[in-house]
Amino acid sequence: GIQSLKASGLALLLAVSFISLSCCAPQRLFERRNWTPQAILYLKGTQGRQFISEENQRKDLYNRLQLAKEINLDQSRFLEDNLLNWRK
Repeated sequence: GIQSLKASGLALLLAVSFISLSCCAPQRLFERRNWTPQAILYLKGTQGRQFISEENQRKDLYNRLQLAKEINLDQSRFLEDNLLNWRK
């Protein structure tokens, strides 16, 4: 019926658009690029900054965990001292 006609038309439209777009795509899968030294340095710089930011995030997380441990230890010491002094 009408739905099968619509489905066929849609499939035909998709096939035609896929074929027309594949003509414009690069023919070789891995096209060799001429990277200029400036482009390579730029790419290395962006990766370096990303690595540094990840390291900073790890350090911040580690510092927060250490601070939380110290606070917990201080609280437990405070409670122990209060309980021991309360008995006296």
